[in-house]
Amino acid sequence: MNTKKIFAILMAALLACTLISCKKDDDTATDDENNNNVGEEMVYENFTYDVSGEGTYEITGYTYVGTELQDVVVPSEIGGREVTGIGDDAFKAIKTIKTVTIPASITYIGQYAFYDCDEITAITIPDTVTSIGIGAFENCDKLASVTLPAGLKTIENYTFKACKALTGVTLPETLEEIGAAAFWGCEALTEITVPESVKDMGDAAFYECAALTKATVLGEALGKTEEDEEGKKTEHTIGEIVFNSCAADLMITVTEGTEFAKYAEENNYNVTFATASAQ
Repeated sequence: MNTKKIFAILMAALLACTLISCKKDDDTATDDENNNNVGEEMVYENFTYDVSGEGTYEITGYTYVGTELQDVVVPSEIGGREVTGIGDDAFKAIKTIKTVTIPASITYIGQYAFYDCDEITAITIPDTVTSIGIGAFENCDKLASVTLPAGLKTIENYTFKACKALTGVTLPETLEEIGAAAFWGCEALTEITVPESVKDMGDAAFYECAALTKATVLGEALGKTEEDEEGKKTEHTIGEIVFNSCAADLMITVTEGTEFAKYAEENNYNVTFATASAQ
């Protein structure tokens, strides 16, 4: 009887080991099938890419050879899957890009995506883009013109900092926030109109714009504390040295009685008054 019990126990143990081994092999096979690209960089033409959080593709990098200036066209899809984003640092410090065409499939541009791309002269950002990351175009020395998307609400910190050739930019009417140092050091910028929709403006937003002689800031919401129907308050701010170290004859047109008008006078800016409806 004891022999039979021992034999039964050994057989049961052997069967359990076999089942565990089979399960492990099955799990391994499943992992391999689901992760064929684990550890591998996905490449399409000169672009590297990855899967975004939405299951679409995001451009993560660009490979170039040689010194000739290039016109880069970001793909709208790869292998039938839509490309919806340009990731952080994707084109950072690539010195041979002259122009960039961004397709209407793109909805966001990551932080420092085009940082220090010295040779880019112009860029049009489609209206599908709703988010542009911190420092996305910082230090683009030759960027002379940029078209921003119509629905953009925020220009993040340092977005166009030290874009020395930027002569003009139209800020969309949907804009609500201009981040710190967003246009710091845009030495060629001569005129700017801040939409009346803007509620917050960060420190040094237009600091050291040496050629800036005309600014229009008429909005009544800028720097004003809001209170909703339930009594919840939202404080909007105006940062320090927003227009300091600009052209000596800079004239800022403001709406009398607004928070920014008070701010401008307190900071000894040259101001002229207009109504909120003035153009």
